[in-house]
Amino acid sequence: MFYVQRGKKRYAYTSTSVYEPGSKYPKTVNEYLGILDENTGKIIPKKKRSKKSLILLKLMRLKKIP
Repeated sequence: MFYVQRGKKRYAYTSTSVYEPGSKYPKTVNEYLGILDENTGKIIPKKKRSKKSLILLKLMRLKKIP
């Protein structure tokens, strides 16, 4: 687990290596866990998105709508 400081917030991530056939080196995959609470030292989990918002995001990316 590692933390990235952006502004006043610290974001928690996990890192794993994944083998890719045909590649010389393994690929590093980082997964976002949430925000670190400075007072308690606990990680506030990331917010989950509804299916509807995920579908809208995919459509926006396909159509490249700003």
